[in-house]
Amino acid sequence: MTPPIELPLDVTRAHLLDDSEGDISRSVTSSGTRIITQQIPTTRSVALGLWVPVGSRDESAQHQGSTHFLEHLLFKGTKKRSAFDIAVAFDGVGGESNA
Repeated sequence: MTPPIELPLDVTRAHLLDDSEGDISRSVTSSGTRIITQQIPTTRSVALGLWVPVGSRDESAQHQGSTHFLEHLLFKGTKKRSAFDIAVAFDGVGGESNA
């Protein structure tokens, strides 16, 4: 198994974000989760991106492909909502899902 890439908590990429319309802030939760937010008072919407610093490079040979498989399961539906229902819900509010 490949060792994980270290991502120091003091490194920020906020300079890559456009801060022309609002304040960008960065915070770290007690569990180490890094959160970057941008408040744009003139916009009534929310964008959310979730990146987890683990993946197929961290899998053993025995579990090869499991990360990719789990990624796709996230949008395959539940007991109460089909994959189509989830996609329609995203589309209905102008959203997009991608796994």
